[in-house]
Amino acid sequence: MKAPFLFLCAAFSLFAFSDGRGVEPVEVEHPVTKFLAIKAPEKISAVFWTVQRSLCTMQISFPSLPDKQKQPEHPRTQVWLLKADGTVIPQTYKPSTNGISMANHTTDSIIYVFPASAKTEACAAVISIGNEFFIQTLPPSAK
Repeated sequence: MKAPFLFLCAAFSLFAFSDGRGVEPVEVEHPVTKFLAIKAPEKISAVFWTVQRSLCTMQISFPSLPDKQKQPEHPRTQVWLLKADGTVIPQTYKPSTNGISMANHTTDSIIYVFPASAKTEACAAVISIGNEFFIQTLPPSAK
C-alpha cells in the first residue's frame, strides 16, 4: 500500500512544479513594436522599431503590390542608431529583405538588426531612403 502512495506523491510533485509534461514552462517573449512617423510617399509604407530581450530591429516596409505584379527595385536604405553622445551603435547582422504575402498582395521589408543594448543606448535613428535622410527620436516607451 505504501509504494502506490509514494509513487502518487512523487508524480504529483512533478506536475505541481511544471507544466504537466515534466519540464519547466518556457517564458514567452512579448516584443515591443512602435510605428515611427517617417513619411516617404511611394517609396516606403512604414518604419517599425522593435525591442526584444535579445535584439532590437528597425524594419522598413515598402508599398504592397498584387502578388502577380513584379516587385520594383526598392530605393536604397540605410539605418544608423545614435547614442546620446552622437556615436553609432553598430548593426549585429547584414540587413535582410523579406516578403510577406497576404490577401493577394505582397509587402517587401528590409530588417536591420542591432544588439539588445540599443534598447537603452539608442536615442535616435537616422534613416536614409533613396537620397532622403530622416532623423527620428526613438520613443521612450519602447526603451
